[in-house]
Amino acid sequence: MDNILVIHPNWLGDVIFSTPFIRNLKRAYPDGAITSFVVPRTHPVLMNNPYIGEVILYDEDGAEASLGGKASFVRELRGRQFETVFFLRPSLTRTALAVFAGIPERIGFDTSKSGWLLTRRISYPEEPVHRADMYLELLRQLGIAADGKGCDFFVTEREIERARALLRDSGVAEGESFCVMHAGANWSLKRWPVASFARLADRVADETGLQVIFTGAATDRIRTEEIIARATRRPVSLAGKTTLGEVGALFTLSACMVSADSGPMHIACALGVPVVALFGPTHTDITGPYHPRHPNTVVLRNEIECNSEPCYDLDCPKNRCMEAIAVNDVLAAIKRLIKGGAASCNE
Repeated sequence: MDNILVIHPNWLGDVIFSTPFIRNLKRAYPDGAITSFVVPRTHPVLMNNPYIGEVILYDEDGAEASLGGKASFVRELRGRQFETVFFLRPSLTRTALAVFAGIPERIGFDTSKSGWLLTRRISYPEEPVHRADMYLELLRQLGIAADGKGCDFFVTEREIERARALLRDSGVAEGESFCVMHAGANWSLKRWPVASFARLADRVADETGLQVIFTGAATDRIRTEEIIARATRRPVSLAGKTTLGEVGALFTLSACMVSADSGPMHIACALGVPVVALFGPTHTDITGPYHPRHPNTVVLRNEIECNSEPCYDLDCPKNRCMEAIAVNDVLAAIKRLIKGGAASCNE
């Protein structure tokens, strides 16, 4: 395989979970050129990845939304003369694009949706596995050795310097220790309550002496401002002020990071940052921290009668599984992490 296209899933966390696949693919074909196909919002996950030669953006809500846009995209793919394409998730549309682009070897999971358009059909694992291991199964069933030694996210020195500048501009003194909290998640069911975050921020400031800094996308600003308004110690908000690379750099400068199941939480784990991960409707064996390289990762999850299986009830009126995570337990986990005494655990 000399010229390889990898078609990634659409969500931030899933693209992070795809980085072990990329790393192992490059290890198997060190002289091969790997091009990643992603939607624009996930591009920053792969920007500094040394195992990837190029990233192609597929804007299914913009330039490639129309039939004409897709035809133009097919012509671009055809001109690049890819020899092999891997599909990390089934997609009839994307598999058809590869067929029309004339990519001769098409490898993906064997499903009724798009398996009939593949040239090599891979069976799903017999038992549910972590999402990252599911992607690695595409390599393993081809006879390619694949390790599961964690996900990859790379930050540059420029991003670290930018993070330091943001801290200075926010009144955080050089060398001052801080805890990062990320209050967002891609759907509301996974979010820890605003009131809980506000109480935690105050107690972390009072009982550990750490400055508290909230990160988030521009869409998280309102929620973050609500948390800060409820807190008495007035934490710093950088929501909407950072790129994904800069927020990753900020994590590397922090004492620890607290988040629900979110893309930034998985970035922090990939970077080896001490993390307290808050889980409710989703399951850690499928989308939890993936073999974190740093041993200090604490996962807090309380199983109640309605979340014994992954729950996708977006109309849930109570969100009890997230409310069940106590501020005291999160604070205790933070204290263990900053003392360096925590081991990976699922509580």
